[in-house]
Amino acid sequence: MITAVLVSGCQQQRATLDCLVNDLTANHYNVSYRKIADLTQSESSIKGKAPAKAAHYDLSTMTTSVNACSAVMVKKELKLAIQRQPWHQLKEINDYYSGKGKHITRYTQIIDDQLAESGHYIATDALPVPRDAANGQYKIQTSLILSDTRTGKDIRLGKAETRFSIL
Repeated sequence: MITAVLVSGCQQQRATLDCLVNDLTANHYNVSYRKIADLTQSESSIKGKAPAKAAHYDLSTMTTSVNACSAVMVKKELKLAIQRQPWHQLKEINDYYSGKGKHITRYTQIIDDQLAESGHYIATDALPVPRDAANGQYKIQTSLILSDTRTGKDIRLGKAETRFSIL
């Protein structure tokens, strides 16, 4: 577990385990959405036979630069209209890229239990930055996917990305 301490605008990390535990390829963060409001009538309307829509899906960082052996604070915002069926599975696919476009890793999280109904959701989480992370620009790209477990077909409901720097 990582404990973050904010002091005079500077972020310091005190790890209960060695910082090497914070490896993007082995120790991913899990997003935790919470519902903050119901949708308006126009946001909640789903046209045609589509089982869901993301009226808004955004990803941002709360700071644009961090140091190695710290954490990037990531904020997600989602307005989701959904007609749930037992065979639907909601998941997020997070891809991490270097500034030069090299794919670093992919992490998929099933988020069915967090998005059980239509609504306006937010999530704020700390993404660990490993000790040996190279300085430079990085990109996080996330996709919200509705899977039909009967047919194996995926519908991408939304896609968002953000960038940050490691100093």
